[in-house]
Amino acid sequence: MNLVKIVITIMILFESCFGLRQIPPRDQREKAVCHTTFKAAMHGVFYDEKGKLLRPVPLSDSSMVIDSNLIKVFEEVRKGNAGISRQQRYSALIKLIKTKKKHGEDIHFWISNRTAKEINDGKVAELIPEGTRLVPISDSRSSDLYRDLNREIEKLEVGGVSATSYKDRETITDLFFAEKNNQGVVPTFVTADHQVIRPLCALNPLCAELKGYMKLIKEQFAEGFEVTVKDLLGKDRTIRVIPFN
Repeated sequence: MNLVKIVITIMILFESCFGLRQIPPRDQREKAVCHTTFKAAMHGVFYDEKGKLLRPVPLSDSSMVIDSNLIKVFEEVRKGNAGISRQQRYSALIKLIKTKKKHGEDIHFWISNRTAKEINDGKVAELIPEGTRLVPISDSRSSDLYRDLNREIEKLEVGGVSATSYKDRETITDLFFAEKNNQGVVPTFVTADHQVIRPLCALNPLCAELKGYMKLIKEQFAEGFEVTVKDLLGKDRTIRVIPFN
């Protein structure tokens, strides 16, 4: 990061926290709670519900990457206006977390940069759960390697064919390029989006046999199914998709 970018980032950080352009006194800075502004989000600066800066952290075996819809579930439950299906989805997610913790896993949520932007798109921003981390990627999104794989994801119609489908495709491509704390880690994505699950399921031979029937996919692959693709250089890249209720 060059000096100009560093200065801009610092200015955004203080503007997000204080709505000021000058640096406030130290005691005021320490007591302030930051919230993500639209301008900050456009520059990749995001905060969780406690005002803590989201950091990019390499994925581990216990990492769970979630999409914007699951963030909204948390927000609706927090506000007390979640419908029955949303409450059931929230309960199922909490159960999944407790199960992983019971097995000694240190659970945190991860979200892609695209998901973080989607949550803070200038409309009513959802609160990002405390402790959430950003998914760092090992390659530039403008690289030939990334773009080629993203095009392959587009051919599969991951996310559907709407004007906003590129957001889902970027999130999935980010997972294939996610930085990991060791080579054995398989990035895990938890989603209830059928338009993401079905196309990726078709790439897994056993899952493909279910012909996109979501009820069976969720029943038979409750722990998720793996999807492997080859990049432009012929390298295998694998992610795990957990089809959520």
